[in-house]
Amino acid sequence: MVSEEEFVPWAAQGLHLLELTFGKQSIYYEEFKQTYEQSKTSFTAFQACVNLLNKARKDFSEGWLVSVRQLASAEVFEDLLEMASHLHSEGYHLAAIAVTGAVLEDNLRKLCVKNEVRWEGHSSIGKVNKALYRKGVYEQSEWHHVQGWSDLRNRADHGKVSNSERQSVSDEKGEPLPIADPAEVKGMVSGVRAFVAKYLG
Repeated sequence: MVSEEEFVPWAAQGLHLLELTFGKQSIYYEEFKQTYEQSKTSFTAFQACVNLLNKARKDFSEGWLVSVRQLASAEVFEDLLEMASHLHSEGYHLAAIAVTGAVLEDNLRKLCVKNEVRWEGHSSIGKVNKALYRKGVYEQSEWHHVQGWSDLRNRADHGKVSNSERQSVSDEKGEPLPIADPAEVKGMVSGVRAFVAKYLG
C-alpha cells in the first residue's frame, strides 16, 4: 500500500506531463488516468503508473514525439491529416497512425452528436463505430473500414508493430514485431480524409 497523500499529487503531475507531451486522447494518458483512479493507495496501481511513464519516456527519447511536435505548427500544416500524410511520407508511420487515429476518433464523436447517437462507457473508436452503424448512419462496408483503422491504431498504440526495419522493436519473448505496412498507413490517412469529407464535410 502507498500513501494517498503522496500518490495523488505525484499522479497529478504525471497526468499533466502526459497531457502536455502526448495529449488527452493518447493511450498513455487514458491508461494512466484509469489506473490511478481505480486505486489511489494500491502499490500495484502505483507500479503500473510508473511503468506507463517509463514507456512514455522511452518512446519520447527514441524520437517518436520530437518529429511530431516539430511538424505540428499551423504555419507548416493546414490540418492534422496533412501532417499525418507528411509524417507517413517521411517514414514516421506510427506517428502518422497516431495522428490519424486521433482525427478519426474526434470526428466519430462529432458524427454521434450530429446524429444523436449515444453509447455506453468509454468512447473508443470501435465502440462509437458500432453505435453509428447500429443507428444506420452508414452501411456495414463503412463500419468495416473504420474498424480496420481502429485495429491498426490499437496495434500501433499498444506496441504491436514496429515503425521500420531501422527502428525495429521486439516483443517480450525477444521476437521482432511486425513492421507497419506503409501502404496500409497511407490507406488509413486517405480513407479517414474521405470519411470525414463524406459525413462531416
